[in-house]
Amino acid sequence: MDMITTKEQMKMLGVLSLVEMQGGKMAALQNINERYKTKHLTKKQAHDLKTLVNQSASLKLQTKESDLVLELDSKIKEAVKYFR
Repeated sequence: MDMITTKEQMKMLGVLSLVEMQGGKMAALQNINERYKTKHLTKKQAHDLKTLVNQSASLKLQTKESDLVLELDSKIKEAVKYFR
């Protein structure tokens, strides 16, 4: 697990928590679009929020690689070698 060492990482963790509370990335983006269409957000605000949501979804904060997943990946790569 990566340690949070900067304010930017802490901000992204907060955004990620809010996205999860809204039901995921797609629901958060849909919510932003709805607020933009109803004039509650400006174009720039909507763009900035969408960028934050997309950045937070691609972060690897608080993630840990599982040994089982790594083992499965290696077995799949081996199987692909002999598939053809």
